[in-house]
Amino acid sequence: MMAELPEMLAISLHQASLGYGPDHIILRQVNIDLAAGSCLAVLGPSGVGKSTILKTIAGLLPLQEGQIYLFGQEASLVPPEAREAPILFQDLRLFPHLSVYENVAFPLRIRRWPAARIKAAVERELERFGLSAYTEHSPSTLSGGEQQRVALARAIVFRPRLLLLDEAFSGLDLDLRQRLRQDLKTVQTDLGLTLVFVTHDLTDALYLADQLAILDDGHICSWGSKAEVLEDPAAQAYLMPWREELQWQEKK
Repeated sequence: MMAELPEMLAISLHQASLGYGPDHIILRQVNIDLAAGSCLAVLGPSGVGKSTILKTIAGLLPLQEGQIYLFGQEASLVPPEAREAPILFQDLRLFPHLSVYENVAFPLRIRRWPAARIKAAVERELERFGLSAYTEHSPSTLSGGEQQRVALARAIVFRPRLLLLDEAFSGLDLDLRQRLRQDLKTVQTDLGLTLVFVTHDLTDALYLADQLAILDDGHICSWGSKAEVLEDPAAQAYLMPWREELQWQEKK
């Protein structure tokens, strides 16, 4: 895949080594380019380093080697709080002592938005996700799907350009997963968000993603468009278990 210039991309990693220090490298020679407004799904076995990519993009882990650009700017020059790349974790990390309204308002309060602007932004997102009737509820009183929508509303309320999701749909039943990924796709399209999400579920990846990256044994074994990866011989060992579920048919 031909790389675009860094300033044309939301994310560009070049010969990047990622990990928890020079003696604890998880992934080596990572090369990924992702256009603004598109979606990358990162797949692979447990423990292979999928979440490490998200944490490095967000600035929670320093890049060990190589380069990473975010929207044309070298990421090492941008502190985590200025990257505006929130991670939606599997456990959601909602504040139990705050109402639904205050959970969604939290990113705006720490940015010191004016009160009227906070109110308008929070009400907009609560309406978007069908949560307007739950403004004063505690998150613990909501269903799993409602909690997911609160977390998503909180993540996008300040209009980040980049949203990172770490197994955000894990543990949900199939019907709820389908509804939430439809919601996420609509939000991405409406807001022009760039998404990077980690998942074990190829069905989610094929629904949401423009590009796939499959990780194995400390490196990316396949990366590209969905069509490229699905036909890539290097990806087949990971993809094989999904063939029956997705009703793939081999070419005759």
